[in-house]
Amino acid sequence: MVERVCPNCKIPMNVDKCVKTSCQTKTIMSTTLYWCDDCNIPVFEPMCPRCGTVGKYIATDVRPVFPEERVLLALIQGKRHPHCYDTASVWYGSGAYFINGKKEKISTTEINKWSLEKIKSIKEAYDELVNNIFNPKITTLFSYELPDKNSVQTGEYISFLDLQYNDDLAYVKDTFRWSNAYLWLLNVLKENDGCMYFGAISEKLHNSLVSDPKPYRKDVKQLLANLLSMIKILNMDEIVIDRPNYSQRVRLKEIC
Repeated sequence: MVERVCPNCKIPMNVDKCVKTSCQTKTIMSTTLYWCDDCNIPVFEPMCPRCGTVGKYIATDVRPVFPEERVLLALIQGKRHPHCYDTASVWYGSGAYFINGKKEKISTTEINKWSLEKIKSIKEAYDELVNNIFNPKITTLFSYELPDKNSVQTGEYISFLDLQYNDDLAYVKDTFRWSNAYLWLLNVLKENDGCMYFGAISEKLHNSLVSDPKPYRKDVKQLLANLLSMIKILNMDEIVIDRPNYSQRVRLKEIC
């Protein structure tokens, strides 16, 4: 519930100043939040407007807890599975976490007593887990997730990116950076010392495609050629494509 409250008297009132003549303090906006157990979310009203369940008071202000913080929370709590809160409803407010409606506090005093080795261990685990969150490992692809052309035209609908190209190449590049096709290629290169030739990548792509029926090898080569052309057109930051001999070489930029 959002209402005006006298900060001195702690009484809600819908006026600019406290109604008590002995106080007259300027009122401030305040929120009261309740937890609906059925919907598993915080609500502003004592009765959930979605399902009608009577909620329980939790705090005056909460914010959603995003994936990377959920991982850190699980690591700090020593949970066996660091992704145990992935599907939970997790919020933070009034100095505590609310996990599926249950209030849990993290003691910074206790954390400050931890050894440097323990903190470093948690930090290393956290970095790896967060990297996997924002750089997911793609091991399989459908053919529709790959470009069906080796060029882009103004006004063209780019189906594998699900966008219309309107001369905003930067937007296309940003979308392409997180496409399954590009993430797959980055992963394949990382698993193969950061450098591969066209033929070897084509074989990997053929084995990774799960489309039914699976495309012929010549079609897979064309799909890969389209993907590499897109990388050149967009001048992707992570990959270099050259041809030192007869075959195209694809490598990560940090690889000499």
